[in-house]
Amino acid sequence: MEVNINYADLSTIKKELQRALSRVVVAERWQKSAYDSVGCLAGSHNAENIEIARTIARICGVSEAGIRKGMRLFRGLSGRQEKIAEIAGISYYNDTTATMPDAAIAALRTIRPRPGGKLILIAGGTDKKLDFSAFAHEIARNAETLILLKGDATAKIRRELFRIGFLKSHPLAHVDFTSMKQAVRAARSRARSGDIVLLSPGAASFGMFQNEFDRGRQFIREVKK
Repeated sequence: MEVNINYADLSTIKKELQRALSRVVVAERWQKSAYDSVGCLAGSHNAENIEIARTIARICGVSEAGIRKGMRLFRGLSGRQEKIAEIAGISYYNDTTATMPDAAIAALRTIRPRPGGKLILIAGGTDKKLDFSAFAHEIARNAETLILLKGDATAKIRRELFRIGFLKSHPLAHVDFTSMKQAVRAARSRARSGDIVLLSPGAASFGMFQNEFDRGRQFIREVKK
């Protein structure tokens, strides 16, 4: 049995792995120049995923050329920072599988508008007993407009945003949107060519939706309307 861990894992995990009877393989530190023109996986979080997958592929005997070919052919997974449309110069991204703050933070750091454009974020939903303080700071740094879906996580996000002063200059963030139709229409009414509308909730979907995939399907449906 082979165990693969990422170089960024906590030192406590590495200490525990030293006691493992299995062979432990640590993924290499990612070198940006090696893969910045390969595949569709942008962002430092995906860089780490690439190195883990690359290490496993090497263990299984896949050549470096084969790894690069696989990366070039890979088109990403549905609902994971997925660009679904560009309409009137506005790009729409479905990141519905971001059901926790860390995942939404990764999207905000990765999906950026062109110079002069702005990012409109649709977020919020059901709480999984998580901390939203870092997410709130990332929203304040990157989102020009915030549209919040109704839920108990939304209340926690709003409290954090209030604490750092974001709500004073973003009146729309005071509104709880109760349907994806309302949220997408609000985003579209504020978007201009060069902008990005990003669904990256940072919270679970239950309450308004059957699951995160239903949430993503409703987002896509409203965008295509």
